[in-house]
Amino acid sequence: MNITHNYKINNRMEELKAKGTIHLIGEPRQVSEKMNIREFVLSIGDKYPQLVQFQAVNERVRFLDNAKVGQECEVKFDLRGREYQSRYYVSLNAWDIRITESNAPVYEVSDDIPF
Repeated sequence: MNITHNYKINNRMEELKAKGTIHLIGEPRQVSEKMNIREFVLSIGDKYPQLVQFQAVNERVRFLDNAKVGQECEVKFDLRGREYQSRYYVSLNAWDIRITESNAPVYEVSDDIPF
């Protein structure tokens, strides 16, 4: 699997990353008045690929607007866990999504003034 992690000295997670191919991109959905989510799945690994689901929340939903199934992608994410009725659930919340395919459009912000 192409998942990496770094830890701070106090063992709190600092950064989790995954690289893979986009397998599925769900439709954005509003789950409450203040919360929108969009789920997507990466195929991670070569020999025994794993299908791993992530979610983009609120303003990060737009990061997937131009993404397409089959494109290579790198995701930085946080683990979120919760308990509900004695069952435990984990979400992978993507906070940075980058299409890494060489033929994907690159968006740059320039400070150059054209005159």
